[in-house]
Amino acid sequence: MSQLLRLSIGIPVHNGENYLAELLDCLLTQTFRDFEIVISDNASTDRTAEICLDYANRDERIRYSRNERNIGAARNFNRVFELARAPYFKWTAHDDLYHPTYLERCFETIEQDPEVVLCHSGVYFIADDGSPLRFDVERLCFVDNQGGTLKVSSLESALEALEPIHLAEGRTAVSRFCDVVDRRTWCTYIFGVVRRDVLSSTALHESYFGSDKVLLAELALSGRFGQVEDKLFAKRCHTGMTIHLSPQERAQWIDPDAQRVSTPVGMFMGYIKAVLRTRSLNLPGRIVCLAAIIRKTIRSEQWGWMLCRGRQAVFRTFLERTGDKICNGK
Repeated sequence: MSQLLRLSIGIPVHNGENYLAELLDCLLTQTFRDFEIVISDNASTDRTAEICLDYANRDERIRYSRNERNIGAARNFNRVFELARAPYFKWTAHDDLYHPTYLERCFETIEQDPEVVLCHSGVYFIADDGSPLRFDVERLCFVDNQGGTLKVSSLESALEALEPIHLAEGRTAVSRFCDVVDRRTWCTYIFGVVRRDVLSSTALHESYFGSDKVLLAELALSGRFGQVEDKLFAKRCHTGMTIHLSPQERAQWIDPDAQRVSTPVGMFMGYIKAVLRTRSLNLPGRIVCLAAIIRKTIRSEQWGWMLCRGRQAVFRTFLERTGDKICNGK
């Protein structure tokens, strides 16, 4: 093992035999070499374990751990971070790819500026077979070589697909937090290189869909994000992506023990807790950030659902309290 272990790469994986070997080959050919790879196998039932053990036997920088049962994506993402040992860390999905200079360029950027807590590069999108996807501006969708399409959810998502978005680069915690909250993205920044000490001060990934966006917002409260202009990160689009899952399937993916469908309330409350937990904001700053959360919620398509749930909760509380008074003879 290199004596200059400066970066830990965490790979949380469940049944990743289709793409895992390609990712590992990609990482092992990086121009930046002072890293370890920590794999947490979430009780896979395919050839994932076999692939991991084969690569671990060939390269001492790879450490493999296997969960006895599927603990869910959120806890497994946190698990690889717990196992990491270096002062810098990055997550990577088992199905994405990187240009050989990705780690070198990102590490150079974050190490040279102590105010930068996370660094990522520009993004391009690839199909299941690794071929680049063409973006159709008029239809706001990706088109593969066979004519298949993948729609994007918003204009902001389309812009990120076309050029680097320079997220959370402001000098104040308030501006950075609001930038992350206001600008809907593919959330690829979650796979950037980040300072371990800063990441350990957050709530990490929590068991609701969208917690990665909340985690990015909480990181932005601690410092600026860096951006490598070149597109060095390849996001793979395929049928197994979470955007193709139903709400119930997403809830099970995040947490197999979940008793209910994952809702937007979790993400809403996550943002609020991040603002209340941080020490980087004064009272006026907290108020501005809370206002940004409320404004984003009202403008989103999730507002109607949350408002409906809120009314139900108020009505249920009223009935419970009224019932108690009747039972007590009041």
